[in-house]
Amino acid sequence: GEIDAICTAPLNKEALHMGGHRFPGHTEILAHLTETEDYSMMLATPNLKVIHLTTHLGLIDAIASINPERTYRVIKLAHDTLEQAGFPNPTIAVCGINPHAGENGLFGYGEEEEKLVPGIKRALEEGIQVSGPYPADTLFYRAARGDFQMVVACYHDQVH
Repeated sequence: GEIDAICTAPLNKEALHMGGHRFPGHTEILAHLTETEDYSMMLATPNLKVIHLTTHLGLIDAIASINPERTYRVIKLAHDTLEQAGFPNPTIAVCGINPHAGENGLFGYGEEEEKLVPGIKRALEEGIQVSGPYPADTLFYRAARGDFQMVVACYHDQVH
């Protein structure tokens, strides 16, 4: 209860591993040190806040690890974090996994419907203002102009 927030700087993951630390990054180290089981990385600027469904995984592994429960938990984390930061009833948008959020089955194999939509629906049932999945190529612009207080993104490079 003595620290409200921290800011981290980049670190060299290879050097971390060479030093015997088998964590993929800050997020996992901090979760381990604080014995936190439900966590995610969030990047924030005054105009754009983004939270990750997955962090330091190869793209194939990242997509494989996304599931409705993880989607719901990260939406809930985003909602609770924003409310604690003074954003009552925040609006949250979820990025699609595939280009154009799958374009109703044209791209991918239905990952949005299988992995994202059930978690979004569960959050909606709890009264969380969440929508999507949206294509990432337009969602970040919309969020930066103020349409949403937070974006839930699917994998590391989609966020960064």
